[in-house]
Amino acid sequence: MNHMLDPRTLSMPPPSDFSLADLRTVALQDEALPERRRALMASAINTVGRALRRPLETIPAAPVRLRPLLDPVTPAMARLTAGSWSNVRSLLAAALARVTPGFLPQRFDLAPSPAWQALLDRVRPDRDALFLLGRFGRWATQLGIEPEAVDDAVLERYREDLVHRSLTSEPAKILRKTIHVWNGALTGSEEGEAAPLTLPTGKVRHSLAWDAYPPSLLEEIERWLDRLGRDPFADRDFRALRPASIRSRHKYLALYLGALVAAGQDPAAMTSLAAAVTVENARAALRIIYARQGERRTQHIAGIAGVALMIARHWLAMPHQDCEVLRRLARNLRPDHEGLAPRNEARLAQINEPRRLDMVLALPNTLAGRVRRAGPPTVTLAQTFQTAVTIELFLMTGLRIANVAELEIGSTLVLRERGGIDILIPRESVKNRTTFTADLPPVSARLLREYLKVYRPLLGDAASPWLFPGARPGTHKSTSALRDQVTKAMAGVAGVAWHPHLFRHLLAHLELSENPGADALVTRALGHKRADTTRAHYSGFQTKAAIRQHDELVLRRRAAMQAGRKGRR
Repeated sequence: MNHMLDPRTLSMPPPSDFSLADLRTVALQDEALPERRRALMASAINTVGRALRRPLETIPAAPVRLRPLLDPVTPAMARLTAGSWSNVRSLLAAALARVTPGFLPQRFDLAPSPAWQALLDRVRPDRDALFLLGRFGRWATQLGIEPEAVDDAVLERYREDLVHRSLTSEPAKILRKTIHVWNGALTGSEEGEAAPLTLPTGKVRHSLAWDAYPPSLLEEIERWLDRLGRDPFADRDFRALRPASIRSRHKYLALYLGALVAAGQDPAAMTSLAAAVTVENARAALRIIYARQGERRTQHIAGIAGVALMIARHWLAMPHQDCEVLRRLARNLRPDHEGLAPRNEARLAQINEPRRLDMVLALPNTLAGRVRRAGPPTVTLAQTFQTAVTIELFLMTGLRIANVAELEIGSTLVLRERGGIDILIPRESVKNRTTFTADLPPVSARLLREYLKVYRPLLGDAASPWLFPGARPGTHKSTSALRDQVTKAMAGVAGVAWHPHLFRHLLAHLELSENPGADALVTRALGHKRADTTRAHYSGFQTKAAIRQHDELVLRRRAAMQAGRKGRR
């Protein structure tokens, strides 16, 4: 929709369907600005559209809706330098400020009031603290609010402006940091000068603390977990679950019970699993979770329904009719799409562009090269080299992140005498209970040996057996820490929004794109027990490759026909 707004007479925010296309039109027609400034704003808006790979008409201009689209974009994704991308965002914010009353500028021109300046002097020379408190102080000065008048209501007003009238990244995080700085600056203040602010509670918890439930229920849950696999002597007629699977079931049960409480159940009345897991209770709990998820069917809610079914069938031995109701409920809540989840499909589509794919495949060498050229090794450089090694392992092996994090030198990572490196992971440590073996190619082995010799000693206990040592002696690096390193490098250097599990999908994509009949190879490489699993996940890759091969056949036949006609002339 085309919205014609005059920034000079604007007193209300633009309508909710105001798009970047509308913003560009308004910027170009804003006669209060020099023509050059208008052109720069329009160009910046165009650049944002290209970076988001969406038409401007489909991109909302409201900061609260635009921010989630913009924040994941790195300069590499936009194919710009960091400075150029910063300029683009600054110009976009300036254009938004022309149509949004009360829009927070990137930088305030006015000086803080004397009272605010005195408070700022207390946090010197901490630059981060000066920036956070300085912006808050200048915002308050602009509104005539002095430090002694700041309370939680003022803070809420500042939060509203950050969220709805700025393009500030991660406003909730900025707000929490600002509160920490404010409260720290007040240390030693006289009573009545200014009041500490309340930190937001953070994430909403949908499960209660376990001690909110009766001891009898907790004791029964412990026995149930033992039977799932914790106790090797438990009487069970099924294969013991892996520790990670048991933890997952425990978490799902906590969410189920929390949803029951949200539905009006008294936790004190849940004296046993039989009291908590009934058909009626399952419906009530799952309706709460379904509503929280925006009435979407997901693997998450299907997993919770599956735990209720598991308890009903294998622990409580409920009547067959009730178990069938719970089974149908779990099936109906499961997403109906086959193959990759839509979000993973979208992320994998980023490497359909050959240049992006090349950047991903070359990323370990790119990172390692930057580190070598940067000079003598430091902890920061060693962490970057560690990221290069991690991505190389994902690319070459298709391993899951837990197995990569737990690679142990001399046990699951074997250094051979002539420079080779083998990976040997026993079946009990692999999700699909299939032994994993691989010998790394020489180029990968050389990268790992360089890491072990030059950079790993800077990253923790040199005597640690783990390939990736953790912060605490004797531990390996957590999967979340490795995931953060990889995700940031993929976005910042290769220019793609990526998480480690996508490397497994990439393996299938590369193999099946070259050979649509390579089901068996991909099944073995990914450790799937059945080829059906591979086909269910990756049939789209095979279809695309098969159609491409068919197209090539048709084009070859056309070319042969044309050549035949020319030969008869």
